[in-house]
Amino acid sequence: MAADTQQVNVRLRPDHADLVRRVAARLKAEDGFAGALENLLSAAVPAPSPKPSEDRVVALEAAVGELRQRVAALEGGGVPPSPKASSTKTPTKPKATAAPAPALGTGIMSKADYARWHGVSRPAVGKWSEAGHLTMAGDKVDVAASDRCLSALGMGRFRTEGKGAT
Repeated sequence: MAADTQQVNVRLRPDHADLVRRVAARLKAEDGFAGALENLLSAAVPAPSPKPSEDRVVALEAAVGELRQRVAALEGGGVPPSPKASSTKTPTKPKATAAPAPALGTGIMSKADYARWHGVSRPAVGKWSEAGHLTMAGDKVDVAASDRCLSALGMGRFRTEGKGAT
């Protein structure tokens, strides 16, 4: 062996031993290989892309965060944040004649419009009113106050699966 060489002893996993032997052989045989290897080792290694399941979790966490903001805005009577463009849209139940969306925190509606807003019949809104679940302004429904009450009761458009429409 020449005087300007150095011996290196390394412990490796068995599946890497052959690779290191091949690298060592090329380092001895090819003058330009050391520079190419140095460039390769100094280059930034891209981070592995997330698995598809991780992408879904991130998307679901973002959707849950947006829903929490909207619920908080509804409970506080404020205006919910504007919906962001999303790659995953949740299917909505088609409505025959949808009532105009009120500005949350303000506004009154007729009982008929309020029924359409909640996707229930006009008589159902009458029952809610008789039961004291709605805040009325004359013969009109105070949307924000009534929505807060119905939300707490899980009624109307705030109902969950398995509960009735009223």
